Amino acid sequence: MISRTVLACAALALSVLLVAGQPSAQAADEDVVAKMEASRIERILEDFGLEYEELDNGVYTFRIEGLKVALFNKGETMQLYAGFSGRKVTLSRINEWNKTLTVDELEELMI
Repeated sequence: MISRTVLACAALALSVLLVAGQPSAQAADEDVVAKMEASRIERILEDFGLEYEELDNGVYTFRIEGLKVALFNKGETMQLYAGFSGRKVTLSRINEWNKTLTVDELEELMI
């Protein structure tokens, strides 16, 4: 079973990716975000009810269910980092989870 913490991190990452978006042939120009400003990232974190700290220009830390998470926003690229302890999980199990996770599972956390 996937923990709520892992799903919450994945939901946050998905929401950031959906907001940041990647250009596609079908996307209207106004739907494409080429650069994510700090104020927009902060608004997303606040909308999730997360208390965050900006450590450096574009580097944020916050907690999701006690798990410390770091978000690195470089404008045109972003990384979400979370460290997990207490369980031994193989890389193949993580890769399988990444392949099989559905948007519906992520949306359940956002509701």
